Amino acid sequence: MPDKPGDMPVILRLHEDEAAVIAPYAIELARASIAEFSSRYDFVLREPVIIEMYPDHEDFAVRTAGMPGIGILGATFGYVVAMDSPSGRPAHEYQWGTTLWHEMAHVFTLEATEHLVPRWFSEGVSVYEEWRSGPNPGVRIPMSVYSAMQEQRFLPISRLDEGFIRPTYEGQVLVSYMQAGLICQFIDRDFGTDKLRGLLAAFGDGQQTAAAIESVLDIAPRRFDEMFAEFIDSTYGPVTSRLADWHAMQADISADVTAENWADVEASATRLIEMMPQYVETDSPYLALARAKEELGSAGEALAALETFWQKGGYDPRALKKLAIGLIEVGRQGDAIAVMQSINRVDPLDQELHGMLGDLLLDSGRGAEALREFEVALALDPHDKATAWYRMARAHHQLGDTAATQQTLLRALDIAPNFRPAQRLLLELASDTSE
Repeated sequence: MPDKPGDMPVILRLHEDEAAVIAPYAIELARASIAEFSSRYDFVLREPVIIEMYPDHEDFAVRTAGMPGIGILGATFGYVVAMDSPSGRPAHEYQWGTTLWHEMAHVFTLEATEHLVPRWFSEGVSVYEEWRSGPNPGVRIPMSVYSAMQEQRFLPISRLDEGFIRPTYEGQVLVSYMQAGLICQFIDRDFGTDKLRGLLAAFGDGQQTAAAIESVLDIAPRRFDEMFAEFIDSTYGPVTSRLADWHAMQADISADVTAENWADVEASATRLIEMMPQYVETDSPYLALARAKEELGSAGEALAALETFWQKGGYDPRALKKLAIGLIEVGRQGDAIAVMQSINRVDPLDQELHGMLGDLLLDSGRGAEALREFEVALALDPHDKATAWYRMARAHHQLGDTAATQQTLLRALDIAPNFRPAQRLLLELASDTSE
């Protein structure tokens, strides 16, 4: 066994066309999740985790369910995780890094209880850990779930598994995921993290939900339901009471964007943000506000709207790339690096982004990180391979590896013999070695 939980070997099974691109980030995230969950849930993995990623969603579906057409993003079978790869779904709809974090939490809740954990608790922990400690943290709740809150469609905790296994209305499975995550958030906030661990232990001992709630939280399940309802009402009641206004203003924004009435878009988006500042789904008013501010000539305020969207967990890679470029333009390179690194956990297949991020890291003296980005950029088969090899040479040079610097420079010059920056660096190396 390794000395530290985060050092547990991770086995990746990736498509050969994507392996060099995905592997560095997948290994980093998997090991970070193992270290986090080992400490938080007091359980040490007994064997390596195998992670399989499928660029074709239907291949993943057949691997997990034996038939195509399922809508899930990932599945966990003990120490084996299977999931869509970053290219398996549109980037603006899919956070592959968050999905991996979610599935790694399942490894812990399943193995810590010998697979006796109820579905709601395993999913609840995974959703809550997405929000709390995941690679793109922030509580993200779809609008359909707010509607379920308004209509009081949440199930009692003793029956919550039914929402996953025997749904009675369209969308109830998603509602059950979110309810389970909110329950774990509520337990962590009002009872303490030790009670989450206590529930995990109780389920491992074979207790059912009602008995575990009574023994660990020392309250009856019905009282727990009442307390949770109070938590939902106090936290989200101001939102759910105005959903009709929300939907009406969203429709107004769509019409005003089409008509290019940017002042009206700005006003409506601002009101929606005041009503629900945490909403960062793909139709988030932060994105509409940023567009309106830009069109109205307020570039700084547009950048601020995008930054808030990102800080609250928004992950649309197009919006975040625009944010990163804007941050570079105003001299905030360190913040731009953080934004770009978060994009990698959503869309690691953007070759241009890796080059930009590598350059920023190199300028910040972070040669090892820059080299990784340049290696990934080259693995994505860029058109300008001479520049790709030259960038790698610069990183090796900063790291003091003269042999690797020379080798990569020669690769660049073999493609473009008159590439002046590469020629200059090679002459610099020759001068240094002759002294």
